[in-house]
Amino acid sequence: MARESRLFRRAGKWTFRVRVPADIQGKIGKKEIWKALGDVSHAEARRLTRVESIKADALFAEARSPASNLALNQISDADLQHLALTYLHRLEAGAEPMPLDASLRGDLASEASEKIMLVGQSPEDASLQLVATALAEEARVDVGRDATIIPRLAEYVQRALIED
Repeated sequence: MARESRLFRRAGKWTFRVRVPADIQGKIGKKEIWKALGDVSHAEARRLTRVESIKADALFAEARSPASNLALNQISDADLQHLALTYLHRLEAGAEPMPLDASLRGDLASEASEKIMLVGQSPEDASLQLVATALAEEARVDVGRDATIIPRLAEYVQRALIED
């Protein structure tokens, strides 16, 4: 969740700022991340700060994650959970703002209901398996030798979507 300490007002404009943890500054290549949010309301600045915080936290987690460089026998449930949570953070960060038009909101609500139905499926469901497979490929996890990785990762994706 975003922290108010990451939101600052400079010269009448809102700015997002977060320190990069010392242990990953070398991987990220900087000590702080700054982003101008512009001349927006405080409420909008807080919303933008939440989005930027999700991006920054996902970047920090990715920099710390050994999952993309692990051999198959080294992948733990914690690594799989991290992949699933990173996926959810990317979805949230890329989400469009809710439209003001009631009919568009209705269409989005209908689409979301369909997606929620998919989340309720078992981890063996094909749609969740496809998401898990894409995540594993993106993280360069070799799933060919262990048939349990994709169902386990699908389960973590499902948990992340339900618990958030």
